[in-house]
Amino acid sequence: MKWSRYNMQWESDQDTIVTYNSLNHKILQGLKEDYRSIKSVEQLCLDGFLVKDQLDEVKLLKESLEFRNQDTNSLSCWVFVSNDCNLTCPYCWEQGGLLKKETNMSMENARKTVDWLIHRIVKSAAKELSLTFMGGEPLLNMEVIKQIAQQLNQKIPKVSYDIITNGVLLTPKVIEECMEINLHSYQITLDGTRNLHDSRRCFADGEGTFDVILKNIESLVTMDENVSLVIRMNIDMQNYKNIPILLRLLHRMEFHRFAALCINDTILKDSGQNSFILKEVIHILRLAKELGFQIAYGELNHCWMMSEAWFMINQDGLIYKCPSLVGEKEYAVGSIRDAEFNKEYQRQISLKPWDTCLSCELAGLCSGGCPNRDKIQEAQGQPKKVCRKQYLMELLKLKYEPEG
Repeated sequence: MKWSRYNMQWESDQDTIVTYNSLNHKILQGLKEDYRSIKSVEQLCLDGFLVKDQLDEVKLLKESLEFRNQDTNSLSCWVFVSNDCNLTCPYCWEQGGLLKKETNMSMENARKTVDWLIHRIVKSAAKELSLTFMGGEPLLNMEVIKQIAQQLNQKIPKVSYDIITNGVLLTPKVIEECMEINLHSYQITLDGTRNLHDSRRCFADGEGTFDVILKNIESLVTMDENVSLVIRMNIDMQNYKNIPILLRLLHRMEFHRFAALCINDTILKDSGQNSFILKEVIHILRLAKELGFQIAYGELNHCWMMSEAWFMINQDGLIYKCPSLVGEKEYAVGSIRDAEFNKEYQRQISLKPWDTCLSCELAGLCSGGCPNRDKIQEAQGQPKKVCRKQYLMELLKLKYEPEG
């Protein structure tokens, strides 16, 4: 028997040894003095921490990643119902509400989107659909949201909805409309306390949105007893010092009782600033955990670009495999008007970013990282893979740190 090459082990502050296996995502924890006796050799083998000497784990990981990307039991789709926005956030990858050409999805495209999704579910034998409404600001096109959801609710037995919204238009009337179509899951962004948030998440005339968003969140959690809320915070060099103040403010307002936090950097290319901000994100996450917030560890999910069960449909009906590529028509993999995908689809799902990372103990977790980040690096004249191993290790330690 041998120790799995995909084990990662560390000692926590509570004098506990933690072992994580990225091939099967198992966790083993125990105090140092009795760690050796906490599990039998048989159980360690069953959990994959110990493997047979002759086992080719690299081959096994490749097969596991391929199987994951070919699994279509559950279909996920982001639908960009509007490319317009009522805010002008300077860091937005969609150019801060400046995409004004043919901005909203039409009712015709909404109907074709539903038809395409049903076709995909039947063809892939998917048992469920998870649909995220996206923009721009999706609530600028509420009628299309309702049209899509009402049709899907009639035709698909198991469908769930999420929406990524700036929260400004989330009035009691809109909340009621969302509840009527069984939409209860929201992601809303706050980028700092009032002054800082308002300086970067504001209307075109410069008016801030902080107070409006808080008021709407209060209405949301009051009206919808089934609400699931994630507060996103985009961290960069301009606001990282302010976020801890925001966390303590939200804690005093008891947000930790009903909201999880998603805290991420906004820099895609690899740089010294990026490394610094990632360290600050860890510090902020640690404070959030100490304050009792649930954390949405989005970065611990692998990239779904290569998955045959993951799609983005733009308002014009073009289909993509990565949200950061939506609108770049050369990367479209098909259309809601066509039954089959194009050659670009096959190229993208055939990508294997993990091929150069198979010796890394975290290869099963990140599966080689983000192909889009690598593309951006190359465009910047730096043809190298963007590796976030150190950051992922710190996230794992934080996520599985024993309570104490």
